[in-house]
Amino acid sequence: MEKKNRNGRKVMAAFLTVSLAVGVLGGCGQTAADTADAKKVEITNVSYDPTRELYEAYNALFADHWKEHLGEYEIVVSSVSILCQPTVALVDEVVDDRGTREVATEYLEYLYSTEAQKLEAENFYRPLDQEVYVDYVSTAGERVITELPADGKWIVDDIALTDIAHFGGWSEASAKHFADGSVFDTIYEQ
Repeated sequence: MEKKNRNGRKVMAAFLTVSLAVGVLGGCGQTAADTADAKKVEITNVSYDPTRELYEAYNALFADHWKEHLGEYEIVVSSVSILCQPTVALVDEVVDDRGTREVATEYLEYLYSTEAQKLEAENFYRPLDQEVYVDYVSTAGERVITELPADGKWIVDDIALTDIAHFGGWSEASAKHFADGSVFDTIYEQ
């Protein structure tokens, strides 16, 4: 029986996990100085994405490099995409054990506030709040973007979005696509 390299699969799975975390946490920070009553706030291991700054810096460097060597770049927006809405939760046992219930609750409430939704949209994450969403919908009608719009309206709105139900739910999708010997392994081995 042929031995398969599972380390590459684990690295790819870790990368996908980090990518989802970036989608959830990007652009959602707030400091005490940002609040009206600017009091000292200490956060104990609620959540932090250490790759956020890396990707912000990398994306800017990549765009500059691309433009310098090729003169232009394009972002092509497909007409079909997967709606990825990573979930967040307050886990009673964890917050009670760490004494972080209050700050974790505030963080979760903030994630869905209008202010946080605007920060997400400004950092090119699709906001859930429809009132914020409509402020970022592009009116250009283009699927190929060569420059980020000066008006900040970047969302291409006519995309057919599908979710996990399209793939039979998480159990079926995991078994079909990510279990040993599944679609992911077949693609990875090629």
